[in-house]
Amino acid sequence: MELYPTIRNHRKHYPPVQMAFKEAYFLSIKDGTILKESYSKMGKPKSHKQCKAMFAVPVELVRLKLKEMHIDVCCCEVNREQVYDILKKACFGVGDHGETLGLSEMTTEQANQAYKNCQQWAASQIFLDIPDPDPNWREKKKAKQ
Repeated sequence: MELYPTIRNHRKHYPPVQMAFKEAYFLSIKDGTILKESYSKMGKPKSHKQCKAMFAVPVELVRLKLKEMHIDVCCCEVNREQVYDILKKACFGVGDHGETLGLSEMTTEQANQAYKNCQQWAASQIFLDIPDPDPNWREKKKAKQ
């Protein structure tokens, strides 16, 4: 069971639903059972907009390159969701239990590493150069408006 408390005043505070699961779980365990408890700090999750902005460029560039290479799925062009899934499986990190992490579950550092992994994967697998993210993208977007 995984629980996600928030630390306030140096104490753990669980959301009510998690607290109910925790209590029910402990009631189901036989007295004398030894449990393992571990802790790790989680980074602040990114918003959907942050994830979209960060990976829109590599996903679209890979999609266009696959189209140029005439690579399809069941006689249909590869779409953005399929490209994202390919990049996710090939380049993203894994969680504590071996599951592939989604962008919204990653810390900023993990997402940056995933982006670098996408760049390396694209260069080695489909000979595509994905540029580094533009640090001034917000200013450019405002200038266009």
